[in-house]
Amino acid sequence: MTTLKTSFNQPAEHQQDKKFLTVLSGLNILLLVTTLLAYSLTQKTLAREKQKIFEQTSERVQQWIEERMLTHVTTLKGLQAFWAGSNSGVTKEEFSAYTASLNLLNDYPGISSVAFFERRGEKLITVYIEPLADRETALGFDHNTRQERKAFLEQVRDSGEILSSQPFTLVTTNRPGFFLTAPLYRGGETPRSIDERRSQLIGFVNLAFRDADLFTALFGRQNPMPDIDFAIFHDHYDSPPGTEHLLFDSDPEFDPMKFPALLHTKKYVTVGNASWTIFVTAKPSLVLTAAEENLPKATLIIGLTFSALFFLANLYFYRLHLKRWHD
Repeated sequence: MTTLKTSFNQPAEHQQDKKFLTVLSGLNILLLVTTLLAYSLTQKTLAREKQKIFEQTSERVQQWIEERMLTHVTTLKGLQAFWAGSNSGVTKEEFSAYTASLNLLNDYPGISSVAFFERRGEKLITVYIEPLADRETALGFDHNTRQERKAFLEQVRDSGEILSSQPFTLVTTNRPGFFLTAPLYRGGETPRSIDERRSQLIGFVNLAFRDADLFTALFGRQNPMPDIDFAIFHDHYDSPPGTEHLLFDSDPEFDPMKFPALLHTKKYVTVGNASWTIFVTAKPSLVLTAAEENLPKATLIIGLTFSALFFLANLYFYRLHLKRWHD
């Protein structure tokens, strides 16, 4: 009777061992899958955190530019109102006194000059410019003699709005710069039709910005955001245009085209009634803390280590099962 009982119980014990091994194997597979999921999740979390930091930095660049340019647009609106309030026109002394009261060059570094271009028949002559020192060559200059300026000023005249120009060579420095310009009309009001704007134009008040002085003053000579590259272009673009529209590049040595896998975005800034496009690219140096960067790797190593231990445990119990079954 004892022999029969032992023979009868062996298959049941075998089935019980197999179930136990199946459970252990299932747990091992579950741990392995969980490890891979945790690794993927930590990688995605890390990527989202980098994206968040990148977007916050990009928005900070956009905000700084918007705030500064809004100040300059407000300055031009003040000059328009100052002109409109003068019945007999603004004299050189009045213009000089008014611009001096604004203290623009000290309070807002980056402005090269404030000027008045007067319409004289088919000419647009620089009549007033402040400060005058080192800018004497600009006095009497006819802007209509240069096609890119003529086209821009005609656009300002016809729109009746404050606009920014694309970069062109400044007369005073023979270096690149750009204008922020407001039109002046007889009577102080902007005429409704383009024909009336053309016939009633007095001239323009203008802020000139040399080279990258505005942006160097805004962001500092030591870039406070060294882990991103941003390029500012005049006008609205979906992809970076040619350098003839480039106003500023935070790092001319960095080529975003060499790093297509890096984070990219574009921001738009409204300057008066014009648009600027900022193309922003994360540099390879945009990283989180060492602990955060190593978290996915650590998760994978720890998970695989536990999976290996479970596998060894399965192997041990499997061998124990075989020994019990065959003995």
